[in-house]
Amino acid sequence: MPSRNAILLCALALAAAGCGKSEKTIATPGGAVVVSKSGNTTSVQVSGKDGKVTVASNEKGVPLPDKFPADVPVMPGATVKMAATVGENFSLHLGTAASQADVARYYDENLKAKGWTVDPAASVGELTIVSAKKGERKLGINIVKEGTGSVLQLMVPRDG
Repeated sequence: MPSRNAILLCALALAAAGCGKSEKTIATPGGAVVVSKSGNTTSVQVSGKDGKVTVASNEKGVPLPDKFPADVPVMPGATVKMAATVGENFSLHLGTAASQADVARYYDENLKAKGWTVDPAASVGELTIVSAKKGERKLGINIVKEGTGSVLQLMVPRDG
């Protein structure tokens, strides 16, 4: 995984991208950090000998990453506000008007329909956790109440 210096350079590059530049590349002895901005979407790519990390964010939505597994549903009406690819793994942050209970129910039903074994949801206060397994793959979803809706994080392993 990228070093702490690469992460710090990433933060520096984000600041530079906010100054009106559409793309900024910072080369390091261990790799490179590329920050690009298109409209309200900021994308960061950190690459080095240990692999590549790509992150895209926009409050109004970003597309799913390339090669996002087809057997992992994305709740209709949810907005993908951040999408990250780390090697062959994915993390999505989404916002939805649906309640925690509705989000948990959606993922329980729709993951099972795609062949996942879903553990009973665990709730503590305003946090609900959904875990699922399919073969050797494990999937985690954290759902947190936000106003009258929810925000959720899907942590998705590589496709089979």
